[in-house]
Amino acid sequence: MTELPSVNDVNQASQAPGLGATAAELHGGLCGWLAAGGAPGNDWPARVLADDALQPVAEGSALARETSSMEGSSVICRLVCDGGDPRSPACVADGLV
Repeated sequence: MTELPSVNDVNQASQAPGLGATAAELHGGLCGWLAAGGAPGNDWPARVLADDALQPVAEGSALARETSSMEGSSVICRLVCDGGDPRSPACVADGLV
């Protein structure tokens, strides 16, 4: 399984295409999409945010790694937190806990 990108990486990657969602919102939306049977792919932001005008994410980007980190038969949605600890100050400050 690919390692999840950091909160900062996802926030920066989401600003360029103007997604208008935080890393936590994107992660939650993607987890929900996959849990409901949605297919992973580089066009997931368009599906999750219900905006067909959004371009697919670049291969290898933080947004692409967000999807590839969750692919497989035993998907476990984990918090995207710097340091991996959901009690860390970064997660608390970002409102992830």
